[in-house]
Amino acid sequence: MADPLRTRAGLLLYRHLPEEYRYRDNPAGNEPGDLEAFLHGFGHVLDLIRATLRQAHADAFAEPDETGAASQTWILPYLASLLGARLVAPDLDGTGTIRRAELNRTVAWSKGKGTLGVADDVADVLADAETVVVEGWRRVAICPRLSLPPYALPHPRRRGGGAGGPFPPGTPDIRKPSRAVRAADENDPLQSFQLGDGALRRTWYWRVLFSQGAPCQPGSYADRSVTTPDLRSRAGLGRLGPAPRRVTVHVQPNDGFFPAGLFPAAAPADLLETALAGHDPATGLVPVIGPEELLLHLPSGTEIVNGRLLLSGDLTLPGGVTAELADVSLLGTITIEAGAELRARRLAARKVSLPQGEEVPALDAKDCLFEELSGPSGFARLEYVTVLGLVRLARLWASDCLFAGEVEDATCLDKASCVRFSRLPAEVRADCVWVKAASNTQAPPRFVTRPFAQGAACAIRAAGYGEPGAGVLDLGCPPAIAAGAEDGTEMGAFHHRGLMARLAAMQRKLTDQLPLGQRLDPIHDPMLAIAPPALVAP
Repeated sequence: MADPLRTRAGLLLYRHLPEEYRYRDNPAGNEPGDLEAFLHGFGHVLDLIRATLRQAHADAFAEPDETGAASQTWILPYLASLLGARLVAPDLDGTGTIRRAELNRTVAWSKGKGTLGVADDVADVLADAETVVVEGWRRVAICPRLSLPPYALPHPRRRGGGAGGPFPPGTPDIRKPSRAVRAADENDPLQSFQLGDGALRRTWYWRVLFSQGAPCQPGSYADRSVTTPDLRSRAGLGRLGPAPRRVTVHVQPNDGFFPAGLFPAAAPADLLETALAGHDPATGLVPVIGPEELLLHLPSGTEIVNGRLLLSGDLTLPGGVTAELADVSLLGTITIEAGAELRARRLAARKVSLPQGEEVPALDAKDCLFEELSGPSGFARLEYVTVLGLVRLARLWASDCLFAGEVEDATCLDKASCVRFSRLPAEVRADCVWVKAASNTQAPPRFVTRPFAQGAACAIRAAGYGEPGAGVLDLGCPPAIAAGAEDGTEMGAFHHRGLMARLAAMQRKLTDQLPLGQRLDPIHDPMLAIAPPALVAP
């Protein structure tokens, strides 16, 4: 730890003194001498001046310099105005990472405005996810003309359609499968995407196998089959087909709190008690237990991916203890004993068991994902929380939450309960005052779908708890949920990440980048969640 009494500039001044002065100084132990302390007084002022000049230099550029100094986030809109750009990326975490990337590419985007490469780059940056942009006019069947394929092709290829001649436009060759496979030459950034987090992250290059064949996954990013135009609008419909003036952006589903390919570490039942062993409650401080603190008591080889820890097993918070547990994904149950208070931050747990009748909330959760909250006479305070299953409580304070399962309300969660800006199931009693609040909604939620192994087969479905993508909202989710929080963004556990806000910003930015008259159709593509298969030679 740096000594606050010593400064960089003061140390340089002291070293430049003649040796005689330094020899006659009077240091005592670790304390500096009178002359050195006097120079460190000047050093504090000089260090502040140096830091101010360094920050002023960094504020003139959008990207960090070679020392890592970056401009302040509040300056980015002013830098953008110098270029005539409008920043639309959200900045919920205050770091300005996506906004800085958006500003850095402003000039490049303006030079290539309207091109496929720029549209793909805009989607990747603003969504902060892997995307594939497909132009609708390339997938629309057109009337046959002698100057266009198949008639413009050499005679041997025209006859490749079979004895009856070439296939009519829009008719796939069902003898050949059309799908994405791994590409041998890895040099096309428009046909690549990344999977995994942290050390597990890898780039996959792909190509379309037999584009004229029958699509194996219709509607996916690799479906390039030609068909008649879909002239419908988005209102009240699901996924739309191609149209000449429609650009489809296939977005990779987010993994949420459970990164794909990461195996959980077995957690001992007394893990929280062990982590709190050195804490003295008399100090009045609330200990914060994060991945780094838990890693000291877990088996070697346990990994922290993107600042999160994945654990299996059940945990117990001892009675009479107030503690904060953050950035942990747990596949088991957390039991809160009587007199204890758990402050959960960015936590995922299959079940939280609350103690009986408490005057203060036994659970104070923010930005969390649970499958079940159980405590028939318990009291919980929730903010930006998603509960996939049953909620059984006696008293509840909830704001900006998403209750996707059943909420037991035998006593209407007590008259002292309050639920605002939240999604509630349709089965909740209509006479509850907080159900009738205008800020609440009972619209059905829609979560992202992904491919999952189901025996020897594969099923595309919404992720359950503990699976990648659990609790992540889909682009087809009703606006009452996707933009129903008090600040106009999404309800639920991933509000702090701004997943839906980023996708909304992507749509606004792409609308400005696309040619006039082109409509945008962003969709979550479950096939972007798995690597393209390798083509095996027969």
